[in-house]
Amino acid sequence: MCAGSVEGRAADAPIAAVVNGVPITMAAVDRAVNDKVPRISGHGTISEGRRTVLRAEVLEELIEEELIVQDAKRRGLSVAASAIDEEVAKVKARFPDGGTYLKALARQGLSEAEVRRGIEQYLLAKKAVDREVTAKIDITEDTMRKYYDADPSRFVVPDQVRLRQILITVDPGGSAVEWKAAQARAGELAVQARKGAAFADLAKAHSQHEPSRDQGGDLGWVHRGQLEHDQEAVVFALEAGGISEPVRTLYGFAVFQVEAKKPRRALAYEEVNKTRLADELRRAETDRVRTAWLADLRQRAKVEIRPSEP
Repeated sequence: MCAGSVEGRAADAPIAAVVNGVPITMAAVDRAVNDKVPRISGHGTISEGRRTVLRAEVLEELIEEELIVQDAKRRGLSVAASAIDEEVAKVKARFPDGGTYLKALARQGLSEAEVRRGIEQYLLAKKAVDREVTAKIDITEDTMRKYYDADPSRFVVPDQVRLRQILITVDPGGSAVEWKAAQARAGELAVQARKGAAFADLAKAHSQHEPSRDQGGDLGWVHRGQLEHDQEAVVFALEAGGISEPVRTLYGFAVFQVEAKKPRRALAYEEVNKTRLADELRRAETDRVRTAWLADLRQRAKVEIRPSEP
């Protein structure tokens, strides 16, 4: 993001928003959108409707960043030139040589000075967040205990089954005939298992699920929420020792055997994973403090969002 007065920048580039007199250019928004698209789309493109929504989201993020940077400057925070140099060096190291780096900047309409300013903004914002948010978060044993005591029903182990599987695979693009043949083969193996053949032996001999085949199809203990919906409905309806009919999956037809079952149960506080709980509470408290801080900054700021070009 490039700082400067609106008057000094308006003639240079179209403006998307102005935050306390500091412009955010349309070009900055476009660069941020283009940077995000490959991360949210496997094929690297999105619809115009989704792009419009993404532009609005990105603009809000850039406004928030500008508010944070301005607050950092008001509080006298700064970033050492050596820290900026270090980050610039990391960026350059991603390219085979200086020429390639400069060409990449040119394609994005960036100068080296703008890269340095962007890195300075990022580091300054991070320093402000560390001071105004991260440093204020303190998750203690007492915090966790009070959270648990407020509603112990949130801490449960879902019901579980000890599961074995025989999978007959089908290419996802296979014909209806191939899928029907796999279903018939899985059905034959299910019948053999119900007639007394050891399920583990059948899995070793016939299952095409390589990770579990050598272990006799053993999938270990599985709790609700780990399986696809159709598989879960079938598996958890079986009694211990029960063998399912063939179930269609993404990879073919599977036959399941439930070896044992454990009912859903509440966890005592001593059984709760404290590391995971502390991480969850820290994330929630971080979101709460950051949201309140940004809301205060936004309330005290003058933010003007410019209409997009038709």
